[in-house]
This record gives sequence, structure tokens and C-alpha cells, in this order.
Amino acid sequence: MKKRKILAVAILCELAFVLLSLGASTVSGNGCWNLTHATLPGSMQSSPALAHSSLDASEMLVVRGATNHVYAAIWNSSTSTWRPWTDLGGSTNDAPAIAFNWEYSYPYWWGFHIVVRGMDNKLYYKSYSANTVDVLTPSWSSWISLGGSTATQPVLVSSLDEAGMVGRLDLVVRGMDDKPYHKHWTHGSGWSSTWDTPGGKTADRPAVSVLNQTLQMVVRGMTNGIYWNYLNFSTGLWKGWVTIPGTTPSGPALGAYLADNRMDLVVRGMNSVPYHKSWTKAGGWSSSWDSLGGSTLDRPVVGYDWPSYATSYFPIYVRGNNGIIYRNNYFWEAATWTGWSTFCSGSLATDVPPSLNEGFAVLKGLDGSIHYYHYVP
Repeated sequence: MKKRKILAVAILCELAFVLLSLGASTVSGNGCWNLTHATLPGSMQSSPALAHSSLDASEMLVVRGATNHVYAAIWNSSTSTWRPWTDLGGSTNDAPAIAFNWEYSYPYWWGFHIVVRGMDNKLYYKSYSANTVDVLTPSWSSWISLGGSTATQPVLVSSLDEAGMVGRLDLVVRGMDDKPYHKHWTHGSGWSSTWDTPGGKTADRPAVSVLNQTLQMVVRGMTNGIYWNYLNFSTGLWKGWVTIPGTTPSGPALGAYLADNRMDLVVRGMNSVPYHKSWTKAGGWSSSWDSLGGSTLDRPVVGYDWPSYATSYFPIYVRGNNGIIYRNNYFWEAATWTGWSTFCSGSLATDVPPSLNEGFAVLKGLDGSIHYYHYVP
């Protein structure tokens, strides 16, 4: 009887998650630029996953629900409202990964792509997409197995080819043997049939970004060292591991900015202080780390495109020792930091890193509540 009651409560929680309206009232005047703040119904257990559509400025939010189900909600940019949650079926034991991609050549295909680590640690993929025939009526695919298993959250990134026409996805995971593994997807060809690996081992999920038709990867080694490698899309070959001096007890954060041919790497030091190092095409990696001061409990978050007009600086976000999110901006031309300030979430504490993308930020409250912050120009 006790087991039946527990099961009934779990089912009711899932139903409440789906049936509650997403029409949360927006709260303005939160003292941070033009941001508005609201909460979404339901709850989540892990970091949220957020992706931006460059075609219609919509956003897709994917979360791991209260009983491990995977849910998605879409921000309608025309009405500035969230559509109701969709239960995607299946379950996950970690944060999902999501990316948006499109193909600017006939048949003008576009879609959101989701990869999750299943309850069996295997990897599964699902998409929400449309082509030129039904561009206004996208549909969900079924879940498919990608083969392989992972011990941590998958990492998914999107890019276009050099002509800016054909979309590509790159998926990177930490295997059950601690090696980093990679496979890619293109529209028309689908997923590559096998996984490739650059070798080596990592103690955490890799950090990846795309720059100039290369997949850049930074990992935390098994003894906390920091290592860099990249995959050339044209040759399909990995360059080989290069040691970046320094150590970290958490996964690194990496961002690439194509217009300036630069990357920025941010890590949590062994003393919990965040440190930064940059890479440029002309000079390679900077010779020393910038100490940003302060302290963080886990991996930082790099937020290049939040908001998208901010091309002269990039912000980083960390979770302080009190669980509150802090922000620091780096201005490239002046090579200066603004210093730490609390993010627009104010005193809201979280136990996982946030997700940020194109004027949106989504945070998990300590009680599992879902908070979003929207930049209104």
C-alpha cells in the first residue's frame, strides 16, 4: 500500500508539471537593466538546457522533471509567452543537452536537437524540426539510441559550414572508461556511424566550442591538469593534446568568438578562485592566467551572446559560496574586468550552474523551482 501511495504521488507530480499553465506573471523593476523575471510551473532536478533559434528568435527550454521525465517548453517571440510544457517521454538521470541548427539551402531545414543520458547511462537523441514544406508546423521525432554510454552530462554544439549553408552538430561525451568521445551530425546524412576519440582521459565532462571549422576541446585530466585539443572538420583529424599550465577541481568553461578569432577559457582554481586565459589566432594562448578574485563552488559559465549585441565584451557567471549567481564582464579592447556583481536574480540561490542564451537566463531554485530572466530591449 505504501508503494502505491508513493507511485500515485509521483504520477500526480508529473501531471501537475504538464497541466499547469505557463502564464506566470512577469515581474519588472528588478533593478537589473531591462530584465523581467518570472517563474514557470513545475520543477527540475538538474541544470536547465536552453537554445536560441536564429530564425525567429524563439527559445527552447529543456529540463529534467521531478521524476526524471524530460520536458520542453518554447518561448514564442511574437507573443512573448511560453507555450505549455511538452512531455518528451523517456527519462534522464542528468541535465539534458540542446542545440539549434538550420540549413540555408534548399530545402531550408531547421530544428532543435536534444541529447540526454538515459537512466541506463546510454545516449538518446530527439529533434523538433521542419523543412520548407511544413516550416510553420514542426514536429517531434522519436527518441533514437546513439550507441555508447556516458558517466556525465552530454555536450552538444552547433555550427554552419564555411559557406554558412549546411548545418552541423557535434556531440562530445565522457565515456564510461573516462575517455572523451565524439560523433557528429549533418542534415541529410544524420549521425556518424561510429564514435571517434582524441585519446586521453578526463575526470569531468569536456568543454567544447566551434571556431573556424574546428571543434575546440578543453578537459580536466584525471589529476586535475588542463589539456587542449581540436578536431579539424576538413580532415577529420585531432591535433593532439597540449598541456595548459594550471589545475582545476571542476569542469572548465570554453567560449569561442568567430568575429575576433578568439577563445576564452575560464576555470575554477584549486583554491576555488575563478581564473581566465584567452587564445587568439595571432598569439595563441595567453602566457598567464587572470585571477578574477572571489570564490565559486563549481564550473563557471561563459555567456558570449547574452545579450547578442554585446560584441565588445563577454560575461562569465559563477555560483558563489552562498549559492547566488555572480557576473563579471571582460572588455577585450581594454583587457579589463568590471569586477563581480550579483546577477539579476538577486538573492536567489541555486545548487547548479544556470543556462544563458540570447537575452534569456534560466535558474533552478534550491526547491527545484524554475526561474527565467528575459532581456527586453
